[in-house]
Amino acid sequence: MKKYIQLRDYAKNHSVTYRTAWNRFNAGKIPNSFKDENNNILVEVINEKNIDLLKVAIYTRVSSNENRANLDTQAIRLKQYSIARGYQIVEVVKEVGSGVNDNRKKLKKLLESDSWGTIVVEHKDRLTRFGFNYIEILLNKEGRKIEVVKSY
Repeated sequence: MKKYIQLRDYAKNHSVTYRTAWNRFNAGKIPNSFKDENNNILVEVINEKNIDLLKVAIYTRVSSNENRANLDTQAIRLKQYSIARGYQIVEVVKEVGSGVNDNRKKLKKLLESDSWGTIVVEHKDRLTRFGFNYIEILLNKEGRKIEVVKSY
């Protein structure tokens, strides 16, 4: 049986304002959403794996060993951020490697894991230099999300 939620609940679940969710709906960026006969915007809940978006994995990355000390400071900032948002931290991943390398073992292992619903990163480029939007789309289809703390 299909389950639907109102747009305000969708906004809350995706950590965006109602206005942002409304703009996404109008742009056709929310799959399986529609207006009912009373003009309420409804969004189908697709969460077959029963993923809890409050369970987060923190991912930190630096490009070289020279910057290794920054891994710990990234992790500390993201832990504080996650705790302040009321998230349950289930995993913290620290990796040294290029953002253009698509064969990072720790990131692969993280993406294959079912223990989290949200990946928290400091900047988009900490996750990947190219293809961020593709990863985000695929995770959204799975009922998961990426939360970027600071955007440029």
